[in-house]
Amino acid sequence: MSKNVKRLTAKQQLALEGLLRGESITAAAAAAGVTRQALHNWLNDTGFKAELDTAQRMTVHAAARRLAAMLDKSVSEVERLIEAGEDEAVRLRAALAVPAMLRDLREHGDLVERITALEAALIKGEQ
Repeated sequence: MSKNVKRLTAKQQLALEGLLRGESITAAAAAAGVTRQALHNWLNDTGFKAELDTAQRMTVHAAARRLAAMLDKSVSEVERLIEAGEDEAVRLRAALAVPAMLRDLREHGDLVERITALEAALIKGEQ
């Protein structure tokens, strides 16, 4: 993460990285060598907050890419369980998971398309 953070002091960067790891404000502040109040002040600062928001979005996008990469393996495993699972209850759960997986995948695709269209409209409106 540190290479993506450009406008923060070294202590702010350490605090941001602690927050991204899920540390409490107290722990992130201690790791950065500042008080809780200093970190609270940074969290109210638009620049620090923008950097934190950007870093959090990047973290979520990276996790989504990793999950997407595993999707084919997951579907293959469900298929294997449906076809060759020895336990009928396991086969049933696997079979019931397929419609939910498809619905979630379609919903995600629809949301991505809608957000992309909204962002394009916003950009076009700003020009």
